[in-house]
Amino acid sequence: MANAGPDQGAIAHDDADGGARIDCKTIAGEELSNLVGELVEARRRLNVTQVDLSGTLGITPVSVSGWEARHDLPTPINLFLWARALGYAVAIADRSRRRYAARPAPRADESPEQYWIRCVVLILRDIRQEANLTQAEVGRHLSVSTWTVHMWENMRRVPRISKLAEWCCVLDCRLILTTK
Repeated sequence: MANAGPDQGAIAHDDADGGARIDCKTIAGEELSNLVGELVEARRRLNVTQVDLSGTLGITPVSVSGWEARHDLPTPINLFLWARALGYAVAIADRSRRRYAARPAPRADESPEQYWIRCVVLILRDIRQEANLTQAEVGRHLSVSTWTVHMWENMRRVPRISKLAEWCCVLDCRLILTTK
């Protein structure tokens, strides 16, 4: 299996007391906001302007401004590019920040961004399988169809960044920034 990370036995469905269901949508939103905050701080620390960053990413300064103000979210590919432009990589880690690793061979027709997305999806698929969850169960927690999870796991579709972060929460992991 591609997952070389920590054991995953439980899912973040119930709180520690076995009570109310954890709201992964809210948790994912907060974690994405924190991730964006780290990228904003990195940009400022490197003295990179929003205009310079937008030029590097090939998008408008308004898009970067919207992300940084938390009015909008980047696509998963733009998040990858944004982090890379500032010297970081986006990875998946457990709650103690131990990284999961999936290192499939890059495909000849695959961009670095597509390769990153594929690695992330393979990690999430492996964590799901190790937790003995079906695609239907994950879909139910994400409010998407089994077919949607299937399409994500087979790289036929790319989830929105909010769903990607929520998917991580359901599997009790998270997106983090690491140095390259």
